[in-house]
Amino acid sequence: MRHRSIKRRLVVSIVSIVTLIWLGSSGYSAYVFNDEINEVLDDALVQNAKRLIPLALQDGSDGDETKNSDQTPPVAEAENESYFLYQIRAKDGHVTHFSHDIAKRPFSELLVDGFQDLEGFRVYTESIHNGDFFVQVAEPLDHREEAVMESLWGFLVPLLLVIPVTGFMVWWLVGNSLMPLFRLNRDISERGSENLTLFDHRHQPQELLPITASLNGLMQKISQAIYAEREFASNSAHELRTPVASLLAQTQRLLAVSEDIDTQQRAAELERGLKRLQRLSEKLLQLSRADASVLRRGETSSVMTLLAFLIEEYQRGTQTDLPIICDEASLHSLEWPMDMDAAAIILRNLIENALRYGTPQQPVEIFSDSDHALHVVNSCAILPGDQLQRLTNRFERGSYQSEGTGLGLAIVDTFVKHGSGTLTFYSPARHRSDGFEVVIQFPST
Repeated sequence: MRHRSIKRRLVVSIVSIVTLIWLGSSGYSAYVFNDEINEVLDDALVQNAKRLIPLALQDGSDGDETKNSDQTPPVAEAENESYFLYQIRAKDGHVTHFSHDIAKRPFSELLVDGFQDLEGFRVYTESIHNGDFFVQVAEPLDHREEAVMESLWGFLVPLLLVIPVTGFMVWWLVGNSLMPLFRLNRDISERGSENLTLFDHRHQPQELLPITASLNGLMQKISQAIYAEREFASNSAHELRTPVASLLAQTQRLLAVSEDIDTQQRAAELERGLKRLQRLSEKLLQLSRADASVLRRGETSSVMTLLAFLIEEYQRGTQTDLPIICDEASLHSLEWPMDMDAAAIILRNLIENALRYGTPQQPVEIFSDSDHALHVVNSCAILPGDQLQRLTNRFERGSYQSEGTGLGLAIVDTFVKHGSGTLTFYSPARHRSDGFEVVIQFPST
């Protein structure tokens, strides 16, 4: 479905209306001008006729010699064509005098006082000397039409310039007037679960105030709903920690004192389930903290210091030597713009993810590059592209046979976004034919 542009519709409508108004006013002006110019030129015909009356009177005092003469010349000679032509005729219709640029042929057979339109001429006839002579002055009608058309073109030609200029001005004015709407649209597109702040209405035009007020009301409702959801998850996870830990201790005690093989097997299964529930509650607490955006501004954390502590803690807890290779030289100067708790949660989840889904006995490599980006690489089969895109979804696991909760990378992604960083996945890992690589980079401070 094609969506029509309000801006384009306004520009086309306004320019079309201006053009129609201009054409209508030009047509009306041409109509008025035609009447006025006819009136003026008719008056000029009358005045020219009156100027010729003395000539006709002089001709009448000469008797019948002029009347019977066959050598009646024009009264005046001129090199340029005149718009006004004249004839002086006797009452019998005989032409006694005429202009130099017309033939000696009567304008009309009928001699009647007043105006007539005859064969392309506007003719004015006036009788004098008791009707013995008639003065006729004529003007070509195409002269009048030419004058009207030139005046009309004088109105229309500027329109060719006015239309594009008007279109440009209207386009600029409409675009400038719609800028608050564009800014509001940009502000809306920037909103999300990480940004639920209210819209600023102090500089909004009056027409957008109801929309801004409605959007702010919606943002408040969404904020309350998300806050309630996060509080529920955090409180639920926190409330689960104590009873789960108690049950896990009782199960381990039962496993230690029981001599029945069947009881020991059931207790071992119960222990594994409780440990998984314990891990899930811990992840939910971390996710709730990530959603709450608890990042202390102005603090930095040394990545290598935290990595050394976490690796030692993990090895001591599992009582095994884990194949983790850290490039201390590249990691020594790497710092993240967040508090140590948030940085530790990110690193712990990355290490757990690499060890849980990586190929057994294959080392996990951790290093930094020249752009101060952290790289965590583990060996594994190549992951499909569509699965890579879903890894930051909550409860999405790379392998459903794993005991992971599917929340680790979602927690990392949330923390990284709140720190204005970027999280990128590669499979196969760069410069390798297999494996999985996580790259985290924060803007330099």
